Amino acid sequence: MSGQYDVVIVGAGPAGSTAAYILSQKGYHVLLLDKEHFPRKKLCGGCLTAKTLWLLNRVFNEPEESLTKNNIIDFKSFRFDVRYKTKVLVSPISPLSFYFVDRQVYDSFLLQKAKAAGAEVSEGEEVTGLGFVPPTYYCPWNKNSAWQSELTLTTSRERLIKAKFIIGADGANSIVRTKLLRQKKIDGSRWHRNLVYGLEIFIPRKEGQEAFEFPILSFGYLRYGYSWIFPNKDRLVVGIGGLERKNKNLPAKFKKFLSDYNLGGIDSYKIQGYPLPFGNSLSTPFYRNILLVGDAAGLVDPMLGEGIYQAHKSGELAAKAISDTLANPTPGGPGTNYIYLLQQHLFTEFLYARRFRWLLYNPLSHILNFRHIKLMDRHFSKLSEVVHGRRTYKWFKRMI
Repeated sequence: MSGQYDVVIVGAGPAGSTAAYILSQKGYHVLLLDKEHFPRKKLCGGCLTAKTLWLLNRVFNEPEESLTKNNIIDFKSFRFDVRYKTKVLVSPISPLSFYFVDRQVYDSFLLQKAKAAGAEVSEGEEVTGLGFVPPTYYCPWNKNSAWQSELTLTTSRERLIKAKFIIGADGANSIVRTKLLRQKKIDGSRWHRNLVYGLEIFIPRKEGQEAFEFPILSFGYLRYGYSWIFPNKDRLVVGIGGLERKNKNLPAKFKKFLSDYNLGGIDSYKIQGYPLPFGNSLSTPFYRNILLVGDAAGLVDPMLGEGIYQAHKSGELAAKAISDTLANPTPGGPGTNYIYLLQQHLFTEFLYARRFRWLLYNPLSHILNFRHIKLMDRHFSKLSEVVHGRRTYKWFKRMI
C-alpha cells in the first residue's frame, strides 16, 4: 500500500487538525495520521483563553455559542486565584472569560472538522521511518532548491507514503522531531534544558468539597513552575508541573499540594505524568519541506505554559507557509515563510514572556512569598489582557 499526497500531517491534536482543515479547504490532498484511535485520552489542563476562542471562530466558524451548545466548552469562569500555596495573593475578576474543555472531546471535535473539510484521516497508524528523495531537477550548486525533495514516510501498517510536505504535529514526544534530531537535520541542543515534567489527576466533584468554581494557580510548592486546579462541570483537573532540572521528587510535592487543599491522599488517584515544553521552542523548527508545529516545536508560552492556542496558531501558520509555497514556489521553500510568520505572531511574544518568567519564578520570589505579585494587583486587568491576547507581552517591557 502506498499513497501520494500534497501534505502529510503527523499528529491529530489541535495543531495537526487546524493545519489539515485549512489545507483541505484550499483543495490540497492531505493525509492526517495519528498513532491513537479517537476519542483518545489526553493529559492537559484544557484551559482556553479568549484568543483561542477568537481563532476557533475565525478559522473554523465556531463561535462560543456553538461550542457551548455542542458541549465542547465544559465550563467557564471570569475569576481566577493566584496563591502562594493556599494563601490568596490576588483574586481578580477578568474582563475576559477562561474556558475549560475535556481534551478527549475537544480533539475529537477538531478531528471531525478536518475530516469534513476533506482531509483523509488514518487513526492507529504510527510513523516508523522518514526519508528524502532528491528532486529530479535538483541543482547541487543551489542549496535552496533542496527543499523540493520528495518525502517518504513508512508506517506501522507497513506502507510507504509519499508527500511534498510533512507537518510534524505529534506533541512533546514527537517522532518527526526525534528522527530529524537523530539525522542531525535540526539543532535540538536547547530542547531538554527547559523541559517541564507534569503530574495530573482528575477528581470527580463531591458534596461538601470546596466549590472550586474558578481556576486556581498556586505557587510555592516547586521552583520554576506551579500547581493548578481547573474546574470542569463534573470533575476537577488537578496538576503540578515545573522545570525538570529545577525540581526533584515531584510526587512528594504533589502530595503536599493535595493535602493542603484537602483533595485526598496521592494514593487515592491514578496519577499520570507527561513532559511539556516550557520556553524551549526550537529556533528553526523546520528542515527543508518538513515543518514542526505546536508542542513538537516547543511552541508553548514560556511564562504560563499555555499551549493550546500556540498549537492552533502554529498549525495555521504552517498551513499558510505551505499553501503560499505551493501557489508561488520560492527558492527558500516553506521554511523561510514559516519562520517569518512565527516571528510575527509568536517568537517576539516568547522573548518577552521568557524575561517576565525570570522575574516571576526567580528563587527570590519564594523568600518573598510572591509579594511582588500584590504590587501588580492594580495591573491585573492588563495582565489578563496579555493572557487573553488583547495586549502583548511587550507591555511588561518597562517593568523588566
